[in-house]
Amino acid sequence: MISGQNPRMTEAARELASSCYGYGCWNARYWFIGPEQGLSRHENGAELEVRLNAFRKTAIDGLSDSKAFHELVPGSDWHTTERPTLQPTWRYLILLLAAFKGAGEDADSRRLYQAKHWGRSDGETCLIELSGIPARSLRTEVDRESFRPARMRFIHEKMERWKPAFVVIYGKSQWQHWRAFWKTNDVPFQEDDGLVKLGFTTIVFANQPTAFGSRNEYWQNLGRKLRAILPQPAIR
Repeated sequence: MISGQNPRMTEAARELASSCYGYGCWNARYWFIGPEQGLSRHENGAELEVRLNAFRKTAIDGLSDSKAFHELVPGSDWHTTERPTLQPTWRYLILLLAAFKGAGEDADSRRLYQAKHWGRSDGETCLIELSGIPARSLRTEVDRESFRPARMRFIHEKMERWKPAFVVIYGKSQWQHWRAFWKTNDVPFQEDDGLVKLGFTTIVFANQPTAFGSRNEYWQNLGRKLRAILPQPAIR
């Protein structure tokens, strides 16, 4: 566990900030790194305790099975098998992945993928957050800085070990942090036409999916761009 530096943090916030990384499995083929988990409108003032309890019951090496985790969080229906609601951020990330794989890009295909495959512990996607403390928006005041260097090092080491086919890092707030991390730690990287190439994977920096004006075409084009330069995957 990574130790924090903010004495005002609750124990729940401190444990999530140090240990909770997201959903899926580290050896997944496709990685998506966001700034932080959001909170649904159904969650009340005890949301951190609820999420901490779900994390403790489901996590392996910092990652939870997304379905198992959200079954323990009230108001989450992302993994129901009967026409689940498309999660606002995931809907576009799944669209990018579908365009990359040449799979179904319609809403029902994405709902099915979200329900059965997205962020699962035995699946092909790893959904990671730069900050482990959930918040309703980036304007919410939480400690995003104390744990950031250690979390970035941990994520980078996992990335280097498992060598995902690609990594999508979304949210402009992250771009400067990752570039600074690679430079500070002498990690060679090359940027070309919106892509960053490390020695062991290809990274695309993307907009925040929930940003105003987000369109399907943007995410479809990113997926097809990756498809054009990377080995063709099997359609799932």
